[in-house]
Amino acid sequence: MDLAIAADFPEPMAKVANTLDKIQFPLGAIDVNGMVGPEDGKRSQSYEFCIPPQKKSAVLAIDPSLQISPSPGRIVCVKGQLLCLGETHQPNWRPILFALARLSYIEKIVPHWGE
Repeated sequence: MDLAIAADFPEPMAKVANTLDKIQFPLGAIDVNGMVGPEDGKRSQSYEFCIPPQKKSAVLAIDPSLQISPSPGRIVCVKGQLLCLGETHQPNWRPILFALARLSYIEKIVPHWGE
């Protein structure tokens, strides 16, 4: 993990045994470029998570490419939370995902299946 990236985000970090348990899709299937699938059918791994509205700027500081909306999404964000959509096909995808998973207010990060 890139410690420089993690150090840039002073938000409270979750105090759990393994924050990677929050990431509910197989990281080992994702290549260095953030892509999954066979050589002739590579695609990005999209994901979603929920945040309190007051944490919007904090998560955007970690990943400016996040799409954020008041929709509940498939993850079913509770009323008053915001849905965040991200993807792995970007530089530093792994340290970004790990930094998000360490935030105490993100309960889980699940695959996003866009339609």
